Amino acid sequence: MGTGIDSINNLTGPRGTAEQVAERIREAIVSGNIPPGTRLLEAQLATRLGVSRIPVREALTRLEAEGLVERTPYQGARVISLTLDQVRESFMLRSLLESFATKLATPHIKPEEIGRLKEVIDQLGEYVKAGRREELSALSREIHFTIYNRCGSAKLIRWISELYNQFPKSLRLSYRFEEPSQEYRHIVDAIEAGDAELAGRLMSEHIENGARVTVKHYSEILPA
Repeated sequence: MGTGIDSINNLTGPRGTAEQVAERIREAIVSGNIPPGTRLLEAQLATRLGVSRIPVREALTRLEAEGLVERTPYQGARVISLTLDQVRESFMLRSLLESFATKLATPHIKPEEIGRLKEVIDQLGEYVKAGRREELSALSREIHFTIYNRCGSAKLIRWISELYNQFPKSLRLSYRFEEPSQEYRHIVDAIEAGDAELAGRLMSEHIENGARVTVKHYSEILPA
């Protein structure tokens, strides 16, 4: 796997839709293979993906709406570089939206999903002990979206996902997973007990705990 634009795989099967192109570029940005600030040239992307420039242009417009890409007159598109204020804002919105989604989801989460959540939390703890930190983000995301996918609002899930995607894997913290394992257990226990208010409050606290550590980290590497 390459880096930058070269990390994007050529489309196979039915080609050319803006959504397919957007998904490929989105994956490369969120994975960290295309770093913040990278210029996204339509011609280069079209060649790499094996499509015309039209779906590439439409895809970049979608990604701009999601907050992953920014366009500057006479300079074109580039992967957005977060400022510290944007990091703070994203966590504030995440705390509100994810708490609400958790409250909505609690009555609808099935016993087998509770079981899966507990398995993933155990696996998260094992990976922390084994030092397998590169694999922690995917497990954390599975926990969050197993819950949110039961909230009953596609728009709310989309908003949360867009906020998640603003933090590429290469900029995410992996050293704050000792505490979240226990935080996640408390959230799932509240969901299992059917206490939506408590589950939502615990999720908000979990996000805010992450925000404190993450903002401190980003303050050292990002502009104010």
